[in-house]
Amino acid sequence: MVVALVVTALTSARSSAAGNDLIRVAVLRGRTSISIASPAGFTITDLSTGKVIGTAKPGLSWQFAPASAGVAITSTSGQPVPEPGFFAGPLVLAQPATATPDQFLTVGGTARYRGTLEVRKESEGALALINSLSVELYVYGVVPREMPANWPPEALKAQAVAARSYAIYSKLNSKSTSLGYDLVNTDESQVYGGVNAEDPRATAAVDQTKSQVALYNGQVIAAYFHSASGGYTENSEIVWSFALPYIKGVPDFDQNSPKFTWQSTFTMAQVTAALAAKGVNVGNVYRIEHAGQKGVSGRWSSARVTGTNGTADIRSEDLRRALGLNSTLIEFKPLDAHWDSLSTDLAHGGAVSAIGAGGNVVDTKVGSAYALGIDGSLYRPDQFTVASSQLVPASVEIDGHGWGHGLGLSQYGANTLAQQGKSYRDIIQYYYQGVKVGNWPVAP
Repeated sequence: MVVALVVTALTSARSSAAGNDLIRVAVLRGRTSISIASPAGFTITDLSTGKVIGTAKPGLSWQFAPASAGVAITSTSGQPVPEPGFFAGPLVLAQPATATPDQFLTVGGTARYRGTLEVRKESEGALALINSLSVELYVYGVVPREMPANWPPEALKAQAVAARSYAIYSKLNSKSTSLGYDLVNTDESQVYGGVNAEDPRATAAVDQTKSQVALYNGQVIAAYFHSASGGYTENSEIVWSFALPYIKGVPDFDQNSPKFTWQSTFTMAQVTAALAAKGVNVGNVYRIEHAGQKGVSGRWSSARVTGTNGTADIRSEDLRRALGLNSTLIEFKPLDAHWDSLSTDLAHGGAVSAIGAGGNVVDTKVGSAYALGIDGSLYRPDQFTVASSQLVPASVEIDGHGWGHGLGLSQYGANTLAQQGKSYRDIIQYYYQGVKVGNWPVAP
């Protein structure tokens, strides 16, 4: 799940959701064409005018593309195209009331969605597709994508409450309203797969917790969740830049996670390139270390990277994403395998390979300069003892624990607690400190 949702306030409006429980999810973005059909057919309404501009026949698709005036419609199956063929939009696609429960709007021939679909011009030359549906139907498509549906029912129920809470919180605090949606369908928000993702076991968990959310002081919470913490969840301020009173670190029960411990190794050249792609330019990186504040789990809020052009501190979560790490509960171990073989190479009078600050291998003969230092200097064999501390590590091993940002509910921990007989309410109230499970909307 869930990367950082920018929090504008700890409080949330209560009343606006009471009469409108619809969630708007961006299921496609940046597309140059979108093909949609339905076994029941569908109508197309141009929201700029409020008029129905066309009706697609059952089973036949229409294709949508960006146009200078908004959205263009072209036929891919022989049916007439509404005139003039392009509209200001956004365009809303809805099935008729006669559609049966097993008939859904279908995108690209395979992806099926409940509710309505909205095609809108996202930018010049690109379309976005928004799925609008009730919170409960939305959570149907989230739970089995975020947690294995064969896990214990109480774990699935806890996931349903967390997903529903996060969705409602996101709707009330959305920064994407101007873009036409509340969430996206990836782990930028929480993973949503539409009808194709649904599973009867997960659906039962959603139904059995209908309308239930996690509340702190009567307000629905930002219910962050992750796969596994690596033994201890974390306070929100260590991972993001804000403190939430209900996101506090607690001992976890995720030892059965396949990512409870893990290792990754990178050359310094790979680290340099990955950070530069994220705008962190310190030259050729030769050192990574912890910085900032250490959290209750052992995570650090920041990492300090030093290179040939200077030093920069970046948030550990940004480093995680730049390098594709599983979590930020990590330790750095510099590696330079050729140091161990230098004495043998020297003794045999052969070539020696040294790795410089740029990650480039320099092969030299004994008797000539053989090692490139952090300062850019070349060191002779008789200087090796003095120069060894200046040699640039060839790579760095990162030893880690956990999978995800480590905030809020741990899915593998929830699995263990459910196996131990804990209820979904127990699980929610353990991982979100000081909360209660109640109904949404909250009574005034």
